[in-house]
Amino acid sequence: MRNKILHIGLGKCGSTFLQKDIFPLIEKNTNIKLIQAHDIKDIKLNSYEHILKNITGLEKKLPHNFIFSNEGLFSNGWEFSRVVESFELVKKNFSHDTKILIVIRNPYDLLNSIYVQTIMRMDIIESEKFFYIEKNKIFLKDGKYNLYNFEYNFLINLYKSYFKKVVVVKYENLNKLLFLK
Repeated sequence: MRNKILHIGLGKCGSTFLQKDIFPLIEKNTNIKLIQAHDIKDIKLNSYEHILKNITGLEKKLPHNFIFSNEGLFSNGWEFSRVVESFELVKKNFSHDTKILIVIRNPYDLLNSIYVQTIMRMDIIESEKFFYIEKNKIFLKDGKYNLYNFEYNFLINLYKSYFKKVVVVKYENLNKLLFLK
């Protein structure tokens, strides 16, 4: 049986912890290879486009058993307004039997963390002006965060509509590692 695991990493939801601490241990103790985006020559990491833009059939270029984890798979700019576009690109590159891992976080904590990270970059914007909702805006607007489509159920059901196995883990339970079963 193949183990194809795709971690759709939402920003500020433990992706770095998984990528640095957990996935390397899985790789070390199993025959599952950890794939980093920088290992794939077709992926442009410093682009304003989705990391899978202009790529098709990526799964066929990867090892038989793999974990591929990247926050850019969730959406460009970490915005929920772009999840459909991201899903379509993921679907073009991975078969329906790929296991999907999505970590979600309490919305208040998630948005607070995104806002604090922006402030730490010295992009000082009042919180009331930082978040906005605009259906047709699909890119960060003046360093702000679009809340259009901010709906975990929508995201999860989108992936369940194509992929056979979608595992959803709450960030608050991530350290229990129960999802590894």
